[in-house]
Amino acid sequence: MKKILIMIMGAVTALCGCTSDPVKECGVEFAKALKAGDKQAAEAIYPGMAAFDSVVTNLDEKLIKVEKLDSVSKISFGDVQLLAVEKNGEVKIIDSYGLALLDPAVRKLYTGIVSTDSSARVIDSELLKMKKDAALTTFLCDLALKEVQSKVAVEKVEPNVSKNYNSNKATSNVVIKNNMEVDFDPADFEVNATITIKEYDEYFAKHPGQAIFGTFKIKTPVRFGDILPAGETYKFPATHDINAPESSFMNVPIKATLDIKPRISSEELLMKYYRPKGDEYKRFNEKE
Repeated sequence: MKKILIMIMGAVTALCGCTSDPVKECGVEFAKALKAGDKQAAEAIYPGMAAFDSVVTNLDEKLIKVEKLDSVSKISFGDVQLLAVEKNGEVKIIDSYGLALLDPAVRKLYTGIVSTDSSARVIDSELLKMKKDAALTTFLCDLALKEVQSKVAVEKVEPNVSKNYNSNKATSNVVIKNNMEVDFDPADFEVNATITIKEYDEYFAKHPGQAIFGTFKIKTPVRFGDILPAGETYKFPATHDINAPESSFMNVPIKATLDIKPRISSEELLMKYYRPKGDEYKRFNEKE
């Protein structure tokens, strides 16, 4: 598995507030360079910043704190942290958390596929690397679609809630439950229900020539009234034929399954519907 650096808040061995600390001075100079828009000076201190499309530029020097870790120092400006190393009297920033400007939802997603620990912070360079990995994105999009297809499902069928003996038509309620943690918006998907009606009445078994005997499948679009909230159910009335005598009209076994296809892009589906479990990145690397 590929190694990934995670900054865990805590595990601090020492706190330095002295003004002569070269690491702190480096952080102050870096913040000043960003505020001044001096990209060249900032990248001289933090060469890896050149790979970022955009960065936070308003670091408040008054908030600066330096924490000495085992092999590096952490320079903090509130929510932005920098990792720095000192070698031969020169301090360089080698990575960061929160400096690269990313949509909070994107940062939350890619942090979540590594760890769901609330104290975990995935460094910017690794987050950007994951975000640009097309194979990883495809892997996550596939998981997101499978999540929707498995968790928005038929809970039960209420058979023959209404019936018309003359036309041999009946209506059954297909009870659909949203088992996801997020609301299901039917505008985002094409949903079809397949109603399967299995006839097993003894009369038809003994007199197959008098009526059709077997399994009937009817595919029908599911029309939701509105968004289906997380954990809630929706009853979809499905009309179907039943070839059975009146005596067995209420006992005909009926099953239903859903076919869910997205109308939105895979990336939209991923961001809107998927909630990471914390092991996706490990599983992806094990699969490679």
